[in-house]
Amino acid sequence: MADNKFELDPGPEWPPLHVTIVDPDPSWAPRFELEAALLREALGSRLIEIHHFGSTAVPGLAAKPIVDIAIVVEGEPADLALEPLRAIGYVHRRRTHRDDLLFLGKGNGHEVHLQVFGVGNPEVRRLLRLRDYLRSHPEESQRYADLKRALADKHAGAVRYYARDKFFELQELNARAERWDTERLPS
Repeated sequence: MADNKFELDPGPEWPPLHVTIVDPDPSWAPRFELEAALLREALGSRLIEIHHFGSTAVPGLAAKPIVDIAIVVEGEPADLALEPLRAIGYVHRRRTHRDDLLFLGKGNGHEVHLQVFGVGNPEVRRLLRLRDYLRSHPEESQRYADLKRALADKHAGAVRYYARDKFFELQELNARAERWDTERLPS
């Protein structure tokens, strides 16, 4: 495995991805609801939580046209039987730098990305905190959209470099989201 997570080969099961940022699409929320219903049926009682996160979960935010879903399952994500998920179209598996994450994709055009976590994984809270922060701060959401468009243009859609630069730019945005989350929660 590569030391740098941006140099990690996503593996043979992961179709190529070219980054394109598009205007907000009102079909993203219904697409999430459709996928959520399929996931609930496929996983049954193993599914503890399901969340729409990422830019497609923020109304009015430009995004890659990929619905990002995070689910929390009972037990370890690596132990999850993949057959029920493959049966509903999650046939692409991405290598990641994290042992506590199962990352699956649906559609050769990357229509849906599914991140599977175990109960108590702090990454879920971070994903939701950023989503909620952007929903509550339209000026931050617009700056984020501008950043994504600029990076997609700068790197001509090359996902590895786009993701690397976005990761570093997101550090301060995540810090602001964390401060906001801490301030709004009761003591």
